[in-house]
Amino acid sequence: MLVSISHQKGGVSKSTLIFQLSIELSKHTDKEIEVVDLDVQKTLTINNYLREELGLKPFKVRTFTEVKKFEEYVLTDNNSKIILVDTGGFDSGMNRVVSLVSDIIITPVSDSVVDLQGLKTYEKVMKELSEISDSLISSNVLLSLIDPRKKNFIEIKDFINESKYFTAMDTVIRRRNDYRVSIEHGKSVVEYKKDSKAASEIQSLIKEVIALLNIQ
Repeated sequence: MLVSISHQKGGVSKSTLIFQLSIELSKHTDKEIEVVDLDVQKTLTINNYLREELGLKPFKVRTFTEVKKFEEYVLTDNNSKIILVDTGGFDSGMNRVVSLVSDIIITPVSDSVVDLQGLKTYEKVMKELSEISDSLISSNVLLSLIDPRKKNFIEIKDFINESKYFTAMDTVIRRRNDYRVSIEHGKSVVEYKKDSKAASEIQSLIKEVIALLNIQ
């Protein structure tokens, strides 16, 4: 099972979300969790080293520079594991292959005008991939980096609802200092402060991912 956190725009919290998911998802399934770090900045790989140095159990990270090697790796997936893929914040042949082979795509976006425009551009990528594969390639859009005080997301929600390439997720990830601090401690926000609002958001996201994957 392959879950990709994908967007052709950078700075939308993809690496942060996969760090959280890689740790917390393993607590809710017997399936092995593996992470593929395709981001040129290798943020996940670095954070995983930090987690291990701090005496916490690291997650398994793989990296690929060749599309063929990645495709060979994906072919070894027999549904006994969940592969979480962090793509770079740009459009590339590798990132397009990831989208084509993903069981679930999650696209984090904020509610800013810039991110709305970025999502409109990404919709064109989804359309092109759907035409190539002769099947609908769609993504689950996750509102992320949202102001904790904001309740209204009409403009971006309307765009998501009107597009056949996107589905809005129920979870909203808001801008919270606990995400940054927890990673500095090598921990998920649940491990760092289990009763925090950030922890509640990640637990909500975990439930949605489990439902999308239809796993126990």
